[in-house]
Amino acid sequence: MYESFTASDFEVIPDCISDSDISEPVNENVEYAVVMRSRLGDHSLVYCAEVDGVDPKKYRTPHSDLSAFVELKTNKSLDTDRDIFNLHKYKMMKWWGQSYLVGIPTVICGFRDSSGIVHSLKAFQVDSLPSVGKEHWKPQIMKYFLSDFLAFIKKQVLIDDPKVVYKFERKANGGHIICKYLGKDPNWSFLPQWYYKEIFQTQTELSK
Repeated sequence: MYESFTASDFEVIPDCISDSDISEPVNENVEYAVVMRSRLGDHSLVYCAEVDGVDPKKYRTPHSDLSAFVELKTNKSLDTDRDIFNLHKYKMMKWWGQSYLVGIPTVICGFRDSSGIVHSLKAFQVDSLPSVGKEHWKPQIMKYFLSDFLAFIKKQVLIDDPKVVYKFERKANGGHIICKYLGKDPNWSFLPQWYYKEIFQTQTELSK
């Protein structure tokens, strides 16, 4: 509901999302997503990202980047030093990690009370988050970790088959990431049959 109320102040994306109606129940199945292509070191990335809203003062069609888009978040009201500590150490690290790779420049946070009611909003520039949380986390280390993990995936995933599953695990308290080859185990397969037929079988037919 917070996103519905907040996004009603933003311009919607034509032909993609209908105007926000705060009188209607929230439909969690409706979202606007973009497919991004980027690079991280030696890795070429293609990924999908959900977009919450857009600043009408900056948005121009057709959009070639996400400089006008915003990410919406909520957080407990900052009533104690512990609340501020948790925001800087944990929440801002996640916000930066989510928005940096996509290219969304602004996070708008709604601060809520113990009843879950949002009483105030504050905009954070994604580029400024590392300086706020500099005592707790470093973006360069996060990028190094992601790059190393992607390199590890490339070494482990040797079978190019959408029905084959590889499981990557890391203990909750840290440590090395391990990879398990699960084969075509239906208990772990997550691609629905209709998706497999539409995407992979069609590609196979076109390549013939």
